[in-house]
Formats: sequence, structure tokens, C-alpha cells
Amino acid sequence: MVDSTIQKIRQMALRVVQKAASVENRERRERWRRHNDLQKTVPPVLVRVWVAAFELIGWSTAADPLQRQIENHLKWTCFNIDLDDDHVFEPWIALPAVFEREPLFGLAPEYQFAPSGGAYVHHRLIHVLQDVEKITTPDVRIDEPHTRELKERAEEMLDGILDVRINRLRLPFVNLAYHAESFLGMGNFLIALVEEPQLIHALMARLRDAYLDYYRTAEKANHLQTNSHGGGNSNRIPLFTDQLPKADFNEDHVRLRDLWMFSDTQELGSASPAMVEEFFLNYHLPILALFGRVSFGCCESHHRKWHLIRRIPNLARVSVSPWTSLAEAVKEMGNRVVLNWRVNNMKVVTESSPRKMREEIAEGLKITGDCPMEVVLQDVETVYGKKDLLSTWVKIARAETEGIRV
Repeated sequence: MVDSTIQKIRQMALRVVQKAASVENRERRERWRRHNDLQKTVPPVLVRVWVAAFELIGWSTAADPLQRQIENHLKWTCFNIDLDDDHVFEPWIALPAVFEREPLFGLAPEYQFAPSGGAYVHHRLIHVLQDVEKITTPDVRIDEPHTRELKERAEEMLDGILDVRINRLRLPFVNLAYHAESFLGMGNFLIALVEEPQLIHALMARLRDAYLDYYRTAEKANHLQTNSHGGGNSNRIPLFTDQLPKADFNEDHVRLRDLWMFSDTQELGSASPAMVEEFFLNYHLPILALFGRVSFGCCESHHRKWHLIRRIPNLARVSVSPWTSLAEAVKEMGNRVVLNWRVNNMKVVTESSPRKMREEIAEGLKITGDCPMEVVLQDVETVYGKKDLLSTWVKIARAETEGIRV
């Protein structure tokens, strides 16, 4: 007798595999390939939300952690199918491998949560230069028996409907400041840029070396998987392209230069361009140079930092957050990369006005002209129970993009 949770999982898996095999999904793959390779297309439209989605569809209540993980993933995937934006769907599900050693850098961040939960701050763990030596290179060793058991349990749960893949890469994005902040706390990190620059330099250098050591070791251990023909990166943007993997690619051994990598500098969003260059860019460039393509930026403002961003090797996509001028991005980057334009999510949610949604998107399309760009609504934590808000935005965004460009 199959329990109700397993039945729900298999029903949703069937829906996902059917969508993945559809003509529409194949067309979306091709459209993203052309878009990512800077060929003229109708700008893709994406809604990328997580918490707001579960506000509407509800979290899994399964007692078993793996069942809960898979059910939540499939519920979220079916939610995106219903939205009918330009998500691309794959006939498989990915689970992280079980690694032999935790924590990631040998030093576990410590948290202090708000009484109500949700918000938190990091406790400071790095106080003096010697403390930097506590940071170690992430271990590539995988607990193969437990990873195999995890995969077999998931396969039994899915009954062969969806394939199960194991993600063996521990560092899916490059952001040294993200980890530095987790060892210092956000306030301490920003103050240390001014008051303790020697400590920040030492911390960034150690993290840089740890990243480089880890990626090179993971490549030798054959833990890499191509991500340019499905799967996306940590920001869930489809990465289809003819530029990767490289021409001399051997499918039996994926290299770093065959991958598309994501990087950002959100923690330094309020720092000056000079500080970003000194404490961030100079340490990131050697790491990013390892990869075939790079997507850069998330929610931070890039104002007065474009000259730094242009130094990133193999740059193919850059974010344009609500705190970044779209006109400035067009002027500074032109047609050289894809602009990942993110509309003002606060206005979409709080004003909930179809007219204003339409006006913002129309204005953005007018500003970008022929520059390759995508229209994205993300980082929505709540829709205040407005069930049709996100689907309304998708319909308006589609109408505007398809009406202006062919």
C-alpha cells in the first residue's frame, strides 16, 4: 500500500516529466539558447519566488525529511508550470551528495535568530589574524554509501518517473564576501573594511585559496557536471548555450572551463567602488577565470562599478536590480552581455496594479532597445494572499515583450 505522500509525489512527477517532454518546453530551451548566445529573441519572462510560492501552495507536512524535500521541490515545480512563464523543465531531480566532512570551510557559522524566527545575525568567529587559519579548504570526499542510499530511496519514491541525479559540487557559486560575512557578522564585516583592512585582506586571501584548491581538486576528482544544457545555476536562470562545453570537451571528464558559474557581491552593495575592487574583485578574478562563462550580480547596486564588472573574464550575464539604473546598465554594458533586469518587486506586490505593472515593463523595454535582456520578478516573500498576482504579472509581461519585439 503506497502512502498518500508517495502518491502525491508520483502524480506531480508525472506532470513534470510530461511537461519536460512537451513541444513548448523544447521551444523554450531553444529560445534560451539563442538568448544566452546574444541572438535576437523575444525577452524571456521569469518569476523566481520560493517563500511566496509556498504561501500559496503550502509546505509539505511529510514526517520523513527526504519525502518532505522531494515533495516541496515538486510542488514548487508544478507551481511554476501553472505560472506559464519561461521556466524550462527537466525530466530529473537533483539531490546533493552526502559529504564526509562538515562544515564547509571547517568553521561552522553561528546564528542568533530573532524571537519571531526568520531574521538572524551571525556571531563573530574571526577576531584576530591567527583566527583566519581556522578556515580550511572544503573537502571533496563523498560518503558514497550514504549518498547511494539517498539516491536509491529517492528512486524508489519516484518509481522511475523522474531520474535522480546527484550533485557532487559543494560550491555552486563564487562570493568570498558571503562567507566572510558569515564568520564576522554583517555589521562587523562592513566596519572591518575601514578599521581592520589587514584582517579582511587575510580573510579574503584565505577564502580565495580555499576556493581555488577546492575547484581544482573537484575537477581532478571528476565531480563536475555540465550546466549549459539544463539545470541552471544557483539563481535558476536557464543556461542553454552553444558556447559551452568547449570544443575539446570530453564527456567523461568535465572541466571547470566547461561550466557556467554564478558570482555576486551583495554584501558589498553599500561599499565604494574602490573598496569593492580592493576587497572583492582582486580576489575573485583568479577564481572566475577558471570558468567558461560567468553570470554576475544579484540584488546589489552596480552604480559606479561597471568598469570593475567589465574586468570579469567570460562575463555573459549581469543583474540589473531595482537599485540599479537600467539606463546606466544599457549605457555601460551595451550588447556585450545579457541584462538580467529585475522589476521592482515591492511595487508589484504592494500596489498590485496591472496598469502600473504594464507601465514599468513597457518603460524597461523602451530603455533597453535592442540590448539582450530578460524580464524577471523575484525575491517576493509574500503576496499577502493575492492568489492571482504572480500569474497576472506573467500575462502582462508576456503581452508587453511579445508586443514590442519579435
